[in-house]
Amino acid sequence: MALRLVHILVPADRKDAVRKMLDGLEVHDVWTEPGHDQRVVLRVLVDAGNAQSVMDALERQFHGREDFRVVLLNVHATLPRPKEPEPGPEDEHKNSTGAIENGNGESAKKASPSVRVGREELLAALESGTRVDTDYLAMTILAAIVAAIGLFRGSVAVIIGAMVIAPLLAPNMALALATTLGDRELAKRSVRTNATGLLLAFAFATILGLALPVVDNPEIVSRTAASIADVVLALAAGCAGALAFTAGAPAGLVGVMVAVSLMPPLVVAGLMVGAGRFGPAGGALLLLAMNIICVNLAAVATFLCTGVSPRTWWEKDKARRASRRAVIAWSVLLVLLVLIVALGRG
Repeated sequence: MALRLVHILVPADRKDAVRKMLDGLEVHDVWTEPGHDQRVVLRVLVDAGNAQSVMDALERQFHGREDFRVVLLNVHATLPRPKEPEPGPEDEHKNSTGAIENGNGESAKKASPSVRVGREELLAALESGTRVDTDYLAMTILAAIVAAIGLFRGSVAVIIGAMVIAPLLAPNMALALATTLGDRELAKRSVRTNATGLLLAFAFATILGLALPVVDNPEIVSRTAASIADVVLALAAGCAGALAFTAGAPAGLVGVMVAVSLMPPLVVAGLMVGAGRFGPAGGALLLLAMNIICVNLAAVATFLCTGVSPRTWWEKDKARRASRRAVIAWSVLLVLLVLIVALGRG
C-alpha cells in the first residue's frame, strides 16, 4: 500500500475546522503539533490515491492565505500497518481526482482501488524536467554520445544505455500533462525544453556524421524508415510513460520505453545529414516526428483515462477544450504521416 504524509501548517484558530474537514475524508491517522507564529502543524497519514483529495479540500478552504502551507511526503513504511480499505456502498463513485464521492458530490470514506499519485505530485515530478540548464544540456549530449556509439557498433545494449539516460522523457510527458490540465505556461516550457534537446542532439549527431564514416548496420537502417509497427511501439511507449508516472514509478524505469522512440532515430537523422545522405535522414526524421506525435497522443489519452484533471470546474472546462484540440491535432498529424509513409512505400 502506497502512503503519503501530509504536513499542514495552519493558524491555530483553524485547527478544529481542518480536523472536522479531515473527518469527512479517507485518512488513516491525524495528529497535531505546536508550530510557530500562532500556527499549528497537523500531520495526516493517507493513501497515495487519496492524497490529492486532501490537498484539494485544503486549497479550497485556505486559498489565497499566506499563513497556510501544505507539504506532501512519501512514506516508505509505518507501524502498525494500515488496514486495507473495505468496499463502500454500491452507489458511490469516483471523482476525477481519484477520491470517492457519494450521490451529493461529497467525499465518502472509501479508498481508490488503484494507486495513482495526485495532480500536484505529477506536476512536481515533471516541472523540474522542463528547465533548460547545464544538467539537461549535458545529459542530452551524453545520451547522444551513447546512442551514437551503440548505433556505430550495432549494439542494442549500448543503445539501451542511451535510453536509460532519457533526457527527452520529462519534456514530452510534461507537455502531455500540460495539455491534459490546460496549463499553457507548462506547455510553453515543455516545448522549449523539448526543442532545445532535440536540436542539440541533432546538431551533435550531425557533427559526428561529418567527422566519422557512417557504415550501415541493422540498428541504423531500421531507423531510417517508419512503419505501422513503429506507430504501435510509440503509442505503447506513451501509454507506459504516462501510466508509470501516475503510479509514481521512478523515471529510469519509464525512460527506456519512451526513449526507444526518440533518441535513436534522432541521432540516426543527424548522422545521416552529416554523411550527406539526405534520403535516409528524411526517413529517420519522419520516424522521429511520428514517434513524438504518438508518445504525446498516447500520454494525453492515458492521463485523461486515469482521471488527471484540474481542481476547479472552470479549469476543468478549459482543460477539456485544450485536450480535445490537442488530441484532434495530434491525430490529424499522425494520419498525415502514416499516409506519407504508405505512399512512399507504394
